[in-house]
Amino acid sequence: MKYLVILLVLAAGGISGYFIGAHQGKAAIEALAAVEQAAKQEKAESDKAINALKESMAGLASEHNNELNKIETGYQQQRAKLDDALAGKEKKIKEQTAKMNNNQREIERLRGSVVSTTDPAEKRKLLEKVAQLENEKRNSDSGVEGLKCLSVAVPDEILGQLQGKP
Repeated sequence: MKYLVILLVLAAGGISGYFIGAHQGKAAIEALAAVEQAAKQEKAESDKAINALKESMAGLASEHNNELNKIETGYQQQRAKLDDALAGKEKKIKEQTAKMNNNQREIERLRGSVVSTTDPAEKRKLLEKVAQLENEKRNSDSGVEGLKCLSVAVPDEILGQLQGKP
C-alpha cells in the first residue's frame, strides 16, 4: 500500500505539473504571438517610412535635375551671347578706330578754327566741341583696347578671383 500511495502522489504531481506547465506554455505562446504581431506592425511602419523617403529622394533628385538644367540653359545662352559679341570683335575694332581717326581730324580742324576765330562766343563753342570730341576719342580708345584684350587669356589666379574662388 505504501507503494500505491507513492504512485498516486507521483501521478497527482505529474498531472498537476502537466496542467501547470500547459498553462504557462499557453501564456508564453500568447506572449510570443503578441511580440510577432508587434514586429509585423513595426516592419510595416518601417517599410512605409522607407517608401516615403524614397519618394522624397526621387522628388529632390527631380528638382535638382530641373535646377541643373535651368543653370545649364542659362549658361548656354550667356555663352552664345558672348560668342556673338566676340565674333564681331574685329569689325568693331575697325569701326572704332575709323571713328577715332575721324574724331582726331575733326579735333585738329576745330583747333585750327579756334586759332583763327576772334569771336569769344564762337571760340567757346569750338572749344566745347573739341572737349566733347576728345572725350569721345578717349572712350573709343578705351573700347578698342578692351576689344583687343579679349584675345588674351586671363591668368588663372585672376579668373579665380573674378569667379569668387578663394
